[in-house]
Amino acid sequence: MTSRTDVLLKSHSEMDEVFEEGTVSCITFNFGWLPKGDHNIFTNKSTSIPAIEKGLKGFILKASKQLKDGHSLIYLCRKASAYNDDFEPYFKDCAYVNQFYIESRYPADVPEALTKQDAEQCLSIAERVLALCEQEDVR
Repeated sequence: MTSRTDVLLKSHSEMDEVFEEGTVSCITFNFGWLPKGDHNIFTNKSTSIPAIEKGLKGFILKASKQLKDGHSLIYLCRKASAYNDDFEPYFKDCAYVNQFYIESRYPADVPEALTKQDAEQCLSIAERVLALCEQEDVR
């Protein structure tokens, strides 16, 4: 197992800086806090949203052998659904998370308030979409 596995202590948003395109077949993240970890260290929208984007792009690249541009999670989810129908129920979820994208990518001088409920919902969506990206089922 260890000869086929890399365990990294890095942000999930940096996965494209570590691996070459098309070389990863499974991505596993810990969203929120590490078990028994410091609750002052946790995932947030500025890293979770790019992680969803990169996971979707990785799935599309693996399925189509073509790299897709763009940052819209809705667009990328629709493209992923061309290769796996299981992505279709996530269109609305990606639209929900997408509303926080600009602020996460280009923080304003006065940051947008994100409620705990919004953050938890975004993390839950991220976990489900990324789990689907890890599946091997491609048309």
